Amino acid sequence: MKNLSSFRISVLSGLVICYIATFFCHKDLKALSKSLQDNTDLEHYYNEIKEQRIRNCIIGCIVGVFFSFFVLFFKISWKDKLINAGIILLLTPMIIYNLLPNKKYFLEASLYNIELTNENVVQWFQIYKCMQKSMIIGFIGGFFLTYLLLIAIERLSST
Repeated sequence: MKNLSSFRISVLSGLVICYIATFFCHKDLKALSKSLQDNTDLEHYYNEIKEQRIRNCIIGCIVGVFFSFFVLFFKISWKDKLINAGIILLLTPMIIYNLLPNKKYFLEASLYNIELTNENVVQWFQIYKCMQKSMIIGFIGGFFLTYLLLIAIERLSST
């Protein structure tokens, strides 16, 4: 049963580090925002996209809080309740964010007669790749490092 607890703690740690790792992409986001200041139509379009994504994230967080609240009523230890609630709280926004429909996409700006430069497209893909890599590497790295650490601590304490 301890291995299951170590696994769940590792999942929770991976999710936390996954979210934290996306902060490495903020310089790319700021660079894109700065480059759009010369093109007011594209900047407005980009801001609409940001607002929609923020709304989706907030909805995911609210649903995550709602679902994680129910875990508190389970007849399990408080440690397990907190671990399970944390996993639900961090995983639900990701799922909701990806399930909710997005009305606009940055690369579709030309469909609305808004000019996209090659620089804008390259910047957008840099952000996309950065977010994707940060989340994957953050989760896998956080999960495995935590799991190995917990297994090592468990073995050291049993001897």
